This record gives sequence, structure tokens and C-alpha cells, in this order.
Amino acid sequence: MKKASAKKGKSRKPSTQDSSPVIRKTKRERFPIGVGTAASGLEAFSALLSNLPEKPGMAFVFVQHLDPSHTSALREILSRTKIPVTEVTDGVVVQCNHVYVIPPDTNLVLSSQDIDALQRTLDETRLFADVLIETAREAILVLDAKLRVVVANRAFYNSFKISASETESQLIYDLGNKQWDIPRLRELLGDIASKNSRVDDFEVRHDFPHLGERIMMLNARRIEPRGGHRLILLSIQDITKERNHSELLSRHAALIDLTSDALIVRTMDGTIEFWNRGAEEMYGWKKEQALGKKTYDLLRTQFPVPFQQLEQELRRTGRWHGELVHATQSGHDCIVSSRWTLLEQQGGEPTIFETNTDIRERKNYEENLRQLSGHLMRVQDEERRRIARDLHDSTGQKLAAAKLHLDTMVRKSDLRAHQQSLTESAQLVDEAFQEIRTLSQILHPPLLDETGLISATRWLVDGFSARAKIPVEFKISGEQPRLPQAVELALFRVIQESLNNIYRHAAAKKARIELTQTEEKVILQVHDNGKGIPPGLLSNSRDGKHIMGVGILGMKERLSQLGGTLEIEASKNGTTVRATLPHTKTASSSA
Repeated sequence: MKKASAKKGKSRKPSTQDSSPVIRKTKRERFPIGVGTAASGLEAFSALLSNLPEKPGMAFVFVQHLDPSHTSALREILSRTKIPVTEVTDGVVVQCNHVYVIPPDTNLVLSSQDIDALQRTLDETRLFADVLIETAREAILVLDAKLRVVVANRAFYNSFKISASETESQLIYDLGNKQWDIPRLRELLGDIASKNSRVDDFEVRHDFPHLGERIMMLNARRIEPRGGHRLILLSIQDITKERNHSELLSRHAALIDLTSDALIVRTMDGTIEFWNRGAEEMYGWKKEQALGKKTYDLLRTQFPVPFQQLEQELRRTGRWHGELVHATQSGHDCIVSSRWTLLEQQGGEPTIFETNTDIRERKNYEENLRQLSGHLMRVQDEERRRIARDLHDSTGQKLAAAKLHLDTMVRKSDLRAHQQSLTESAQLVDEAFQEIRTLSQILHPPLLDETGLISATRWLVDGFSARAKIPVEFKISGEQPRLPQAVELALFRVIQESLNNIYRHAAAKKARIELTQTEEKVILQVHDNGKGIPPGLLSNSRDGKHIMGVGILGMKERLSQLGGTLEIEASKNGTTVRATLPHTKTASSSA
């Protein structure tokens, strides 16, 4: 089937490039179209048509060359034929077995189109739209211009527990318990119908039947599936969970903002994404000044270890804890206890949640306590030295004199009856003298001051092996020049306390002491082959304080005063105590 369009203007031949209305022809009805022009040959055309049958199986279109001011007689001439003759008007459909005459001063456009294909496309489009509406997760209503429900999808019925008979052809304001009867919503939907406006993200909070209190978000548009037939497409989305979750996050964010600790969320490269009020108060920068900056650049972070090493631990374990030095906006150093947690995100880069606690005041207390502890240790050492000296010089001398008097009395003949008692008394005095001598040397061995750590250690090892029946190997590596007095005393106390622990707790068969000096540090190791420390006890008591008691605490404090460290390694094969002191620190301590 074909369609023609006629517009006033100069007559011309058909053109497929013209923008005028078109002639359409279906695939089911195929027929040729003859197009001709006539100036002086109308009689010939008339004779041709008169000799054709009534149904020649084609259509004829005649375009006449004629001055527009003259009246055409073409239609009357051609009407003498048996075939129906029609003058073309705008949008006329060309049919087979017809003759069409184009009026003078008129443009003609012929086009051919598959009507069946258009119909199939239209049907498919409607089906596609129906499927989209029916399978949408959001509840959808289609309203007419009077706001009555034309169509509702499955999600609407499932969400609001309402039947089709209670919905279709009903005003939207009458649905349910009239939850949609909201003046502002009435106004917005009315504007859509009359002004072709739209509704974007309109929220309704209501106690819905069968659902309880919910928050719904409405969006609406006007659609015209057929010319002049106006409908409103209304989507309804339940955002209750999302809104509750958002409000919960807002409350949590408010609580986080109230903490005095600095809470920072940043990317792996250090870009700050969250900066709470505690961070503002601690460092001085406002949130607007910090967001988007790199933490390392903004705070000029000083790390205790190379950053690559720290990052490796964070990626391996998901967390890191240590002390950092940051710079505030005013330029002061801020020592913080920093705790990092790695937050993995699916399909994205992980982020770091960083909590920083200002420990400057605690550090000051610790430093004061360390200084006090060091002073008490020096006082204790001096008191030990004095007691040892008094025991040796005074009490020991008195016991020695008493023993000489007893020996003299034993040799006299008139005391033979009491010889046994006197002999036992002299023996007891001698034992007391030896014990006092040993005690004085343990409190402060004179060899430590006179000949140094090596000699004092050998004397201590010999005495321990004799008393405890545990052989101890003393090994020296490298040159062993005299160390500062404070260093030798600290190392001697570590050896002394370690041997006491071996005797009391280890049930060891033997022990080994190794002393090594390098250009940078002094290393002392005391190892035994005893039963070690039960698994988990050291890890459950910070730095082993609960397990080892006051003796180990004293050793750690002595070493820390000199810039050293104490490490304890325990296994089923025994225990190793390792003390390390830097030479630079010992040199300064000796001054």
C-alpha cells in the first residue's frame, strides 16, 4: 500500500530524497506504479487508459505541466476511462487499479514502507515496555490524566499486599488507608498531567498497612504511548533500610567526632579521606585543610622503622601499632601511640583506619620515672658497695679476731675439757666468715672495680658452678677492653640475675655465657638447656614482666638507662637472655 503527499508549489517529478510525506506500500500487496507527465499528449494517455481493462493490476500517477492560473481538465478527460480517477490530497493512500492526478503547482512525494514491519516493531516495543515494568524491582503504577490507576506491576502488589481489584481504576489517593493522600503529592502529580513537569525523589514516611512505618521515595514522569493519550508513570521505592543505615552511620560519625583521639581514614598512599574533631584539636588543622592531603607530608611523620617495612607488616597482618612523631600546625612535635587497621574493599583499593593518641604527657611521666629509677639504682648500688665494704672491713675483721682467740684458747692445756666445743665454735665462726665474705662479694665484688667485668664474671661463674653443681661455660669473642663502670655493673647484674633464674626455674644441666664486643655495640648472651618458659606465658604478660618478676624488670631498666635492650627467647630447648648496649651510649655514660 502506498501513500502520497501533495503540497503547493511547482510540479516536479517524484524524489526519494524529499522531506514531504511519503507513499507507503505493503509487502503483502505488491503492484507497479506508473508515473507520467502530459503537456500535449493527454489524448494519447486517454486512449491508452480506455483500452486497459478495469483492473490492470497497477496504479497510474499523472503530473501535468500547466500554468497554475489555468484550470486543469485532466481529471475530466481521464474519467472517461473504466479505471477510477482520484485527485491527490495530502496523505492519500495509493491503491492498485487507480489513477491519481496531481493538481497544478503541487509537489509530489512517493515513498514505500513495510507496514507489517512497523507494526511488528511497535508490538515488540510495547512488549518490551510491559516486561520492564512487570520485572522492575520497584513498585510501579501507571496513572491516567485523572490520576486513576491504569496498570500496577507485580512488585507493587507484593510490596503493599493489595489486590488488582483494589487497585485498578482507583484514584491513587484512595489506595490502602489513603497513605498517598498528601496535598503536596496531589499538587506535583497534577502538574505532571497539566504541565508535563516531573517528580524527583519525593519522600513519603507513613505507617503502611501490613508493613509498618516505611520511607518511600517517589519518582514520576508523563508518557504518551499514543498521540494525545497522556499517562503518568510513577515508581515507588522502599528506602527504609538505606535511610536507617544512613542515619546509623551519621550517629556513629557523630560519636567518632566526639572522641579525643585523632581518627583518620586514608588511602594506602596516605591521602586523607576522614579527619575528625579530635584530629583538629590535636594537630591544629581543620577538616577542610586536611582532606585530600597526604598524611606523611602534612604531619611530617617520623617512623620508628623504614616505611616499607611497616607497610609490609600492615599488608601481612592487617594491623600495625607503634609510636610515631608528628608535627602540629604550630610546628611542635607530637608523640602519638598510633594504631592502624587495614580495611579491605571488594574491587577497590584498601583504606587505612588510623587512631592516634597523644602520649606526650605519658612520655614525660615515663621519663621522670626512668630518671627516678636510675637514681634509685645508683643509690642501691652505692648502698650495696657500702654494706659489702662494712661486712668485709668491719664484721669480717671482728670474726677473724674472734677465731684467733678461740684457736689460742684451744691450745691451752687447762681447756682440754672444752676442746670439742671450742673447736666447733671456731668452725662456726670460720663458716660465718666465709659466708659474709661471699655475701659481700655478691653485693659488690671488689674484682669488678679492681680488674673489670671479665674477672668478676669468672669469679661469679666459679662460685655458681660450685654451689649449684651446674657447669657454666664462659666464652669471650673479640677484644675485651675495659668498659665504663656503669656498663660493666649493668652487664654483671644481668649475668647474676640470669644465673639465679637458671638455678631456681630452669632445671638446666648446663649453661653458657657469651660476651662479644664490636665497634658499634656490646652483646651479652646467657643460654641454658633447661625446660624453658611454658608456651604463651611470655606473650600473655607484656615483656615478660609477670613471669620474670622484679629481677628482669631491674635488668631491663638498667639497660634502658644506658640506651640498651633486653630480649628473652624461650623454647623447649632452653632459654636465652640477650642484652645489647651501644658503644656510643656507653662512652657517654662513662663521662
